[in-house]
Amino acid sequence: MEMHEKHGEDPVTNNQLQYFLDRLFLMRIGIRMLASQHLLVFGPEFNKHHRFVGCIDQHCNVVHILRDAYDDAKLLCDHYYADSPNMEVSLVNDVNGVIEFVYVPSHLYHILFELLKNALRAVVEKGRKSSNDEYPAIKVLIVNGEHNVTIKLSDQGGGFPRSVNDQLFRYTYTTGGLRTGRSESLLSPSTGYAPIAGYGYGLPLSRLYARYLHGDLSLSGAEGYGTDAYVYLMRRAADADEFLPVFNRTSARRYESVGIPIDDWINRNITHETPLQTPSQI
Repeated sequence: MEMHEKHGEDPVTNNQLQYFLDRLFLMRIGIRMLASQHLLVFGPEFNKHHRFVGCIDQHCNVVHILRDAYDDAKLLCDHYYADSPNMEVSLVNDVNGVIEFVYVPSHLYHILFELLKNALRAVVEKGRKSSNDEYPAIKVLIVNGEHNVTIKLSDQGGGFPRSVNDQLFRYTYTTGGLRTGRSESLLSPSTGYAPIAGYGYGLPLSRLYARYLHGDLSLSGAEGYGTDAYVYLMRRAADADEFLPVFNRTSARRYESVGIPIDDWINRNITHETPLQTPSQI
């Protein structure tokens, strides 16, 4: 964000930066997953949690993680705005009010917390401007499909114009106030709370967490009304294989040439011209 503020808009540099950071962060997610899995499987806590295989929950309860993410996002929203909207949850194809599948709970929590935090902030700020007596609730729909678990989060926070749709997942874009200064901590020294917005990496990282196991994250906005966020996760564990970048001389050409398809992902159908697309999108 500081680089973008200092040097201004440069489409070529921005694209190369986006390409580099996507691959860097996705690689780090994979390394952390591998390290955590090894430590948990071979550590002393392995036999204490039979439903877990390392950090993988064989019965990952989507609603429980959603509630945890909402409670934490609500706490942050209450801290900054002294108020927050409620959340309404609907389930489709559930079993006695439960939707479970094999997944990494920490990854799902990260995605949902970021989306809920953005939704709560948007609704409160829009409500303050319109002086509504009561904030409209955040509506969450969870669908248990044959191939995908789909989570839809809908808010009435004013949406966003179509012109910024391509910017939402860029690391140089934020809708919050920019906090500058290298010495400034990510946490407030007086309260210990993280900022509710302003760093620009929340949505890009959330999408990487979703795509790491061949899921996806997309946003659809209706300017003047609200935003729908869709999280797509693989329902079957056999389909949720790692999605990782390839680092070699070929991938280095990405920084030298623009517009030339490059085979730089472990899925050979994916090139830098279609960054981070999942197989279902190709």
